[in-house]
Amino acid sequence: MKRHVVFYDATCTLCQGLKRTMKKLDCNQNVDWYPVQEVSNKTKRLAAQFKDMEKEIYLLSNAKTVYIGYNAIRKLLITIPITRPIGIVLYVPGARLIGQPVYRFVSNRRHRWFKTLPYK
Repeated sequence: MKRHVVFYDATCTLCQGLKRTMKKLDCNQNVDWYPVQEVSNKTKRLAAQFKDMEKEIYLLSNAKTVYIGYNAIRKLLITIPITRPIGIVLYVPGARLIGQPVYRFVSNRRHRWFKTLPYK
């Protein structure tokens, strides 16, 4: 099975913590992690049709579907066996009505609330 790719903000300690934790839990190694700071300008321009890659997490599925923000988190959680039950809850009808605004609220404030690190 091909892997999913998650594009994350490597300057964000919250994002780094998510990556570190999920990599430990990903016993089947279904997910590759890639810092958005290393994405080519061409890819960033293509992604801009969806959202700014530096503002939200992106997941490119092995089926070449792009998931962004809350949807990326849901897909990520459901992909890893041990976090699958949490992911299933996030797919319950109506969960998105709460999850999406909560994701955006935290995402928009992550650099203020958590330490920001220089990238390399």
